[in-house]
Amino acid sequence: MNNEAISWAARRRNKILNLLGWTALWLASFALATFGPEVFWEQPGFTVAVIVVNLLLGAGVVVANMQHLATVDELERKIALEAMAITLGVGFVAGFTYSLLKGAQLVSFAAGPHHLLVLMALVLLAAMVTAQRRHQ
Repeated sequence: MNNEAISWAARRRNKILNLLGWTALWLASFALATFGPEVFWEQPGFTVAVIVVNLLLGAGVVVANMQHLATVDELERKIALEAMAITLGVGFVAGFTYSLLKGAQLVSFAAGPHHLLVLMALVLLAAMVTAQRRHQ
């Protein structure tokens, strides 16, 4: 393996680890913002602060994702973008459909943002695996 290939592989690995780190921090702050007011504190000001941190970490995830996509080849980028498009579509459709059903009082299940997050994570995973298999 030549130095250019090693350098590219190292940059790619660093971008993946960077994305993983930002995602883990964002997910932890999301859980803290969701469950913290019920479990750890009662002050609304602290909740607002944690939500602001969550928003900033979310922006970091977006930037890290863009940087990661810049390091992958065309096929990997195509697979990732297809999976992200499917995930975004499912998230919008499921979220708005639930909102309509809840507004019409046709469902009694009280879904929270964490339910949508889990749904979207599972859809992204399934879409990535499916696309990987299709493009092999």
